[in-house]
Amino acid sequence: MATQNSTITVKGKLGNIVGYKGRGGKRLARIRQTEVKNPKTNGQIIQRMILATASKAYGLMKSIVDHSWQGVAYGGISQSYFLKKAIERIRKFVADSMAAFPSSITDPLQWVGLARPDRLAEAGFGLQISEGTIPSVTANYGTEGEGEDEEKFLESFGASLGEAPQGGYSIQQVLNALGAKVGDQITILGILANGEFVKSRYITKANATTAELTAAWTPNGSAAAFDAETEVSPNLMIEPGTNTQHVGWDDSAGSEAVAVAIVISRKDGNTWQRSTQYLMPVRDVSVVDSIIKLWQLGTTEIPTANPYYLNNADLAGE
Repeated sequence: MATQNSTITVKGKLGNIVGYKGRGGKRLARIRQTEVKNPKTNGQIIQRMILATASKAYGLMKSIVDHSWQGVAYGGISQSYFLKKAIERIRKFVADSMAAFPSSITDPLQWVGLARPDRLAEAGFGLQISEGTIPSVTANYGTEGEGEDEEKFLESFGASLGEAPQGGYSIQQVLNALGAKVGDQITILGILANGEFVKSRYITKANATTAELTAAWTPNGSAAAFDAETEVSPNLMIEPGTNTQHVGWDDSAGSEAVAVAIVISRKDGNTWQRSTQYLMPVRDVSVVDSIIKLWQLGTTEIPTANPYYLNNADLAGE
């Protein structure tokens, strides 16, 4: 920046010089930047992809994560809070992956699949979607196969339901297993294999009677104990599993879920309390498997010099 002291002053652009009025009416000038630098080192590109992934995750789950943090204001402040948590989580995943493959990850293009909505869960990290003082709903994993073929999978949520009474598990049994109370809002959400974000919301009436609570849990939320504001998506609903004696989910009406979570919300006066939850991958893959997935998702159609790839552009159509 320079002060214009000559008789003739510049207002607006003159070549690569821009003239403007500063504080106190002084005429000032600065050199206009004609070349925009776009760093293309591997580290810088990967950092951009981390930011792009976090931003994509927020856009996908905005309807939940812009108000799911206890004590954090709705909207922009919640957005910043989510992005901070997501970036930390994704950055750790990338660091762990590089540690597992110290000499193999040289092409940042291998990370392009990270920002696709349908891969946010399959990549191997669970993004935090809520935070609060209500105890977390535990995620229970089982195993399939043996030896090198052994694979962990998300089997159910919460504590054991116990023996199923005649007529099926009751609403009260499901609430107890999830650590929820009468009047709580229970939200089950997930990312489907096609990249769609879906959610269902169950609200039990604060004045539900014992008879209503001992009625069988209905996955579509049509029982008398549920509040009229209950909204259940046919793509994802809570369903007690008679085989596992735990709370599971049913996504048979839509494409298969790749990640699922259950969040408990409770109104305490004018304050909403939340449970701290993470988006849990249905298949709990290792870092090695995660990197293999990302390599398979990488595309050579977007060269690293292309601004579409570098500048945090929308990757949904790639």
